[in-house]
Amino acid sequence: QIRGYGAIAAQAINDIDLEPRPQLSGKLARNAHRFKTKLPILPIRGKDAKRLFGKLIRRSKLARLDFSQMALHWCNHVDGQNIWPTLPAYLRVYYSKWQKRQQAKC
Repeated sequence: QIRGYGAIAAQAINDIDLEPRPQLSGKLARNAHRFKTKLPILPIRGKDAKRLFGKLIRRSKLARLDFSQMALHWCNHVDGQNIWPTLPAYLRVYYSKWQKRQQAKC
């Protein structure tokens, strides 16, 4: 079980079926082993992940964002190359950065 995330989320990550399955080495393999998942759990990074984040935020109709639910939904978009599973805490941290960028654009 992933602390602060729960068995449901760990199961959602382990249910991701990628073909071909990514070959993990080094830090990625250690990360997956640490979390006891078949894929590593990473913060938001890279163009595709950042674009997906913005898309999911804009789709959200909630006044208060549910980052746990968003992390579960994120699993539907994992590709094992540019988008990896993430934690609600990573989404929350990135949301602060994202908001600042949005405000700077105005």
